Amino acid sequence: VLFRSLRRQTSSLSAVVESDAKRLDRLAGAASGVQEARTLSLQLASAARDEDTVRRVQADPKVVVTALEPTVASHGAGGQYLYSEAAGASILVLRDLPLLPLGGAYRVWLEDPLSQLTLAASFVPEGNLSARVALQRDSRLEAVRIYVVATSRGDDPSASGPVEIGRAHV
Repeated sequence: VLFRSLRRQTSSLSAVVESDAKRLDRLAGAASGVQEARTLSLQLASAARDEDTVRRVQADPKVVVTALEPTVASHGAGGQYLYSEAAGASILVLRDLPLLPLGGAYRVWLEDPLSQLTLAASFVPEGNLSARVALQRDSRLEAVRIYVVATSRGDDPSASGPVEIGRAHV
């Protein structure tokens, strides 16, 4: 009798543990879905902000357009830097960018009058090797030069092997 009772209790406990494990799996899946939704929401907000910046810069009749100077490593890549004082922002329009290694990214650096560099943006070009990068103006930074640099690893700002693709005096 004691053995049967113990067996029923063990069986009941196993069922509870299995049920709890399934519930935890569902909760973990839901938490993952919530995190993914937050990430997508942030990406959407960023894309909307960038599109608004592009629209405002392109609509400015006094936009200042500067061509990027090619470098030895640009391999035919080109582009323009468009700055709008009224919009308080700028955009880089790039074309024919060299292919990046897997995990690579391009970085946009701004140089101030004291030759200090500030990372302004990181991006991976679209499938046609072009990009449109919106840059919000930082009132603390007076940029005199802009650089577009290819890096071998997009997630590591100190990764070796940066290659300058273009530059402009702004």
